[in-house]
Amino acid sequence: MQAPVLPETAPFTTEQRGWLNGYLAGLFSGGNLAVAKSTGSVSGGAANAPAIPTKSLRILYASQSGNAESIAFSLGDRIKGASAGDGVVWAPVVSSMDAGAGVEWSSESHLVLLSSTWGDGEMPDNGKSFWKFLESDAAKALSHLTFSVLGIGDRNYARFCAAGKLLDARMESLGATRLAALECLDTDYESGAGAWKTKIAESLGAGAAVAAETEKAGPVGWSKANPFPAPFVENRRLNTKASDKDTRHVAFS
Repeated sequence: MQAPVLPETAPFTTEQRGWLNGYLAGLFSGGNLAVAKSTGSVSGGAANAPAIPTKSLRILYASQSGNAESIAFSLGDRIKGASAGDGVVWAPVVSSMDAGAGVEWSSESHLVLLSSTWGDGEMPDNGKSFWKFLESDAAKALSHLTFSVLGIGDRNYARFCAAGKLLDARMESLGATRLAALECLDTDYESGAGAWKTKIAESLGAGAAVAAETEKAGPVGWSKANPFPAPFVENRRLNTKASDKDTRHVAFS
């Protein structure tokens, strides 16, 4: 038995049809393998159907509070299984930058780096060892890669997104090719991160994954994106009149 395939007349683009066919093939082969294991036999039939060839996308994050990490895994979920062309699908590998120095880079082709900025323009703790690797001669092994960098920072600091900017400049100096320009996001990064993930997916030719993805609707109610217009009820100075400070107690209903 063969895995189901969408007909050429299906109302999808070539990229979307390729992604959906890959998705169906993955479900079909996985389900048959599970049945074969439960019966104690994995010989013959669809259980031995050839695996869909994959292409690796390395996604490395350096995150102090978890924001860059969250975006990295979300990007991986969005790209996973999307068509990379010629019957190959993307298989993202997401990990902290600490793991970067141990990767066999000669077999990699695409790299996405995400980093917040910590302290006075420093790399987060789980990005420092990878940065040392990038500064070494061993980093020349990355020169053949296609890359993109996302930085997260705070514009109130002079060295806004310094870590991301350093990573982007270093990859360029190594001779790597940009997949997409450096993106620097402020503390209110959510909407910008969504647009950036779409741009990366489209740059990888995985736009169909974005089109096919159904965002989970959150609960209806007040949120950061839908703020409650609370009445302002109190603004009381806490310092004495003789004090040079002006510290306030502010309250909303």
